[in-house]
Amino acid sequence: MTSTPENPQPHLAPKPHPPKAKPRLLLRLVAGAAIGALVGLAVAQSAPPATAAPASSAVTVSGRGEFKDMKFTVDQTTHLTSQAVTVSWTGGTPTTFAGTLFNTDYVQIMQCWGDDDGTVPANPGPSRTQCQYGASPTTDRGGWPGNDYDDSRRVFYSADPTNYGQDNRYGAANPNAPGEVPFKSVDGTVITSNTQNNALFNHNTTNEVDFARSGADGTGKEYVEIQTANEAPHLGCGTPVTTNGVTKPRSCWLVIVPQGHLDLDGKPYADQSQVNAGSPVSSTNWRNRVAIPLHFNSVGANCPLGAEERPTTGSELIADAMTSWQTALCPTGTVYGYTELGEPDARAHLMGDRTTGLAFTTRALGADAGTTAPSGTTTYAPVALSGAVIGFTIERRPEAGAPDSVERLAGTKVESIDLTPRLVAKLLTESYRNSPWGAVINGTAAAHYGWARNNPAGLATDPEFLALNPEFAHLSIAETPSTDTDLLTALGHSDTARALWQWIMSDKEARQFLGGVSDDWGMRVNPYYSTNADVNPAGFVFDPSHTDDYPKSDQWCTIPPGSGGTYKQCMIDFHPYVDDMHAGALHTRRADTLWKSSWDSQANPPTYKTTGP
Repeated sequence: MTSTPENPQPHLAPKPHPPKAKPRLLLRLVAGAAIGALVGLAVAQSAPPATAAPASSAVTVSGRGEFKDMKFTVDQTTHLTSQAVTVSWTGGTPTTFAGTLFNTDYVQIMQCWGDDDGTVPANPGPSRTQCQYGASPTTDRGGWPGNDYDDSRRVFYSADPTNYGQDNRYGAANPNAPGEVPFKSVDGTVITSNTQNNALFNHNTTNEVDFARSGADGTGKEYVEIQTANEAPHLGCGTPVTTNGVTKPRSCWLVIVPQGHLDLDGKPYADQSQVNAGSPVSSTNWRNRVAIPLHFNSVGANCPLGAEERPTTGSELIADAMTSWQTALCPTGTVYGYTELGEPDARAHLMGDRTTGLAFTTRALGADAGTTAPSGTTTYAPVALSGAVIGFTIERRPEAGAPDSVERLAGTKVESIDLTPRLVAKLLTESYRNSPWGAVINGTAAAHYGWARNNPAGLATDPEFLALNPEFAHLSIAETPSTDTDLLTALGHSDTARALWQWIMSDKEARQFLGGVSDDWGMRVNPYYSTNADVNPAGFVFDPSHTDDYPKSDQWCTIPPGSGGTYKQCMIDFHPYVDDMHAGALHTRRADTLWKSSWDSQANPPTYKTTGP
């Protein structure tokens, strides 16, 4: 990224006893964007595990049978926590499509639990009944790149009975009898029917990758969300398990199923107009699965109940480190509790009730306006080195007539973009035309929203952004409030937000834009965020130099155009907050901005619901 705000560095401000020195931890603020059929930009925090994974934790496994020339690599397999890993492959056959649907030669990925089932001695792996797969989508399939089987646990064979394999036990007893592979949870719960709508995981929470394409050169890459027992209790990954007196975090598996050009009966597809590959957990496709073990950091509280605890509070930037340290400290009898709290609030508590004891902060006590450092001794100890960046999830969707150089990259992820402080300011101030959804329709602006009429619909069509990132001129973007018009930010006060605003204000062009000066292409700031009293209709100026949160100042409300709804939504609905930066990182990876844009007239009472990632 070209934009780097100042580094907020968490310190521990103890009263009265400083702790021993702690290892440094690199943490980062992440913002996520999704373009095309995905969803928009988000601000979040994502941290690597406190115990760095060694370089040797990358694992490469070869395929079998018709996929023997493929090699699959997972870049990290040890010391895992809630994070993403990179799965890449070579030696594949280029993916083909039936219209917009995935047709042949693609890859499907899922996370599973359990011991080796003994079916593939050369590549141990779990039972297919213990894999989190088959939850997307559950309702509207419009625009979804698959049919009714290859993204579910349903198995259906248009073939003679000799090809049913073990699926006859699940109901696939003849060509007209669809079966369904059950899912077994780590606690023993078994779901045998309607697995696509099961109570354990759904299209909002699953980390399955239903369709990953191989490019023209036979290579591919996906960033796969890894879930611990906190995110997926039914998998239990990372929970302490005691075997023969030894307690270790529960290991899990990443399972990759390559799909080829043959139907479940081993013959070429008879109907080339639709996807016929079938579910990856069908016995036919499961024969080709590749399994890679995943080893986790411990999840859950290992400290004995009732143990004396030293409370700490403060910066979210230290959360992952504290989680790691607690696991190691508990057996020694040294118990440090931790409560996440915005740094300004943590400082206020520390100076107010004097009972907090230890607080993590990136600024000294008394640094906030209207506060004074307390008398007496306050000791500061460095704890972690952190920084803020802008991150994103963007999948290339070339527009019609795009150059061949762009077409060849279709479906791949954009790995870097250039931003300026002014571009980030545009996102944070909800200044793009589609940000106040429905304020401008067919060139006609609602009262007081004439400023938005000539603004770009979103970031990806902003001339300033295109000048820095020219490939986006050839990408197809379905721009709505949930694609590229804002940043998904954490609620509350934080030193990271303060650092980001100060970085923006350090740039002359960004300052001028916030003051009401149009950019070189005529785009204007949303006046509710203007630093110019003559422009801001709120009656007071926005002061980013002293702002440590992400305000939602625009009060626009409307019934979203084309939603079919009868209730109004407001800017806080179009652009909701996340609870904290960790949650923002998670939803960024899933390409889910949480906008409840789908009107459900059958709900009681009728309401807007999220369409999911």
